[in-house]
Amino acid sequence: MQTRTRTQVVEPRIVGLYWDRDGDIWQREDAGWRLILQSGVSVDPISLWDWENGHVRDYAPFTPVSALAADE
Repeated sequence: MQTRTRTQVVEPRIVGLYWDRDGDIWQREDAGWRLILQSGVSVDPISLWDWENGHVRDYAPFTPVSALAADE
């Protein structure tokens, strides 16, 4: 089992879909982050959020969507 550091948990570097602490869904891409669903409502799927200085951490912790689906 691979242990993840706090930085990896707070601000994931792996491309994929993530739930934030509020239950919103984010998509991590090589180019940045996209907010996909907020409060169950679709959000502008085109815009990338320009994160600097760790602002993603404001929405942590992030949980990979695949991890939640595997638990069901």
